[in-house]
Amino acid sequence: MPATLMAAKISIIIDDVGDNRRLALRTLDLDNRVAVSILPHTPFSKEVAQIAADTKRDVMLHQPMESKKNNYLLGPGPLMSDMDKNTVIETLKTNLDSMPESIGINNHMGSKLTQDPKVMSWVMTELINRGMFFIDSKTSSKSIGSDVAQDWHVPNMSRSVFLDHTDDLEAIDIQFKRLVQLAKRHGKAVAIGHPRKNTLEYLEHALLNLPDLNIELVSIRKLVYQTYQPNYPLSLNPGCFPTSKTGHNTKSIHQFLSEQRCGQHDAFIFPEP
Repeated sequence: MPATLMAAKISIIIDDVGDNRRLALRTLDLDNRVAVSILPHTPFSKEVAQIAADTKRDVMLHQPMESKKNNYLLGPGPLMSDMDKNTVIETLKTNLDSMPESIGINNHMGSKLTQDPKVMSWVMTELINRGMFFIDSKTSSKSIGSDVAQDWHVPNMSRSVFLDHTDDLEAIDIQFKRLVQLAKRHGKAVAIGHPRKNTLEYLEHALLNLPDLNIELVSIRKLVYQTYQPNYPLSLNPGCFPTSKTGHNTKSIHQFLSEQRCGQHDAFIFPEP
């Protein structure tokens, strides 16, 4: 069955790209609607980003963020919870400037940092200044990354499925079928996978069958901007906004950020044009 306007939509991001050239190039042989999210300052990050952009593939920065454990795996350019505002922003700027092809970011690891509303707010100020989007990899069920992005008017989505948490073809098949089910239930879904032999082998075949499932593969850029709805009127200098609850038991994200914007703590005000 051909894809129609009513077809459920999926986007797929392959992240952790940049360390292995052979697997990166094989990833770039997939349908160009599959995005690549590239680790900064890795041996092949610049080359892969350039090739991907030249073939009209979405390029993202796979931004390392502090985890609750195994932070030795973060790699270059991580954001840490003990950094001050200037260090966070300058680190992110350096990483983004190293890959000018990037149009958005998602977090690499980050189970600790994505629970920190203050540091994530600093991240969002740089993304909104650059017109970029944020994908929450949801490495923790307690992540508030998308909540903070929404409050800062940064287009955002959250990962629905990890395709290859278990690096096994049968397990990947189960997760891919779950991706399809979620897309049909909600109209859209986002998967994250990695440049691994089993993952790429599976996708090379599975993507060909999507029209028969009435599933449309779309770029992550397209899916984000088709589905994003800001909470409040956009403004270069957003003011105080209602302290409505966001489902958190303690002080809500809205309350915290409203305090930041209203000068009760460090100011986070966007520069005038």
